[in-house]
Amino acid sequence: MTPQSQLPLEWKAKLNLARNAAALKQLGFAFSLPILLIFLIMLLLNWPIRGEAVWFSLQITGGVTAVVLLFLAIVLGLFYRGGYEYQYRLDENGIRAATSGQTAKKNAVVNFLLVISGQPGPMSAGAMAQSRQSEFIGWGQVKRVTTNARQKTITLWGGKRPLTEIACNENNYEAVLQAINERI
Repeated sequence: MTPQSQLPLEWKAKLNLARNAAALKQLGFAFSLPILLIFLIMLLLNWPIRGEAVWFSLQITGGVTAVVLLFLAIVLGLFYRGGYEYQYRLDENGIRAATSGQTAKKNAVVNFLLVISGQPGPMSAGAMAQSRQSEFIGWGQVKRVTTNARQKTITLWGGKRPLTEIACNENNYEAVLQAINERI
C-alpha cells in the first residue's frame, strides 16, 4: 500500500499520440464526422442521387480525407513530434493533468490564433481546446480503471466514457496505479 506520506505524487510524461488507442479513437471520431458531412453535402449537391453521383461524392470525400490525414501526420510529426507532454499531480482528492513544456506553449499559440481568426467554428474550437489544457478528475467521478502496461497508460472511466488517460513512465507506473486503485 502507498502510505499517505507519499502523496501527492507528481510527474511529467509524454503521451505518444500515434501509438495511443484512445487518442487515435478520439482523432478518428473528430475527423469522421466532418468527412461524413462532406460526403452528404456532395450527395445533396448532385441531386438526384444516381450511381455516378455517389461515385463522384466518394472521390471528393476520399481526396479530402487524404489531405486531412496528410496534414494531421505533418502536425503530429513535426509540431508535436508525435507526443503530448503532460504534468500530473495525484493526491487524496483526485488527479490533475495539465499540458506542460513545449506542448503547453504550442497549444496556447494555436488556440489563440483560432480564437482571433474571426470565424465562429475555429473560434469555438480554440476556446474549448484552451479550456481543457488543465483538467481535474475527482476520485468520486471514477467508476473503473483500465491499464495498458506496455504503453504505461492508465485510463480512468466515468461509466461508459473515458474521463482521462494518464501517461506514466517506467519509474512510476506501478506506484501511480496502486495509488489510484486505493482511492476508487
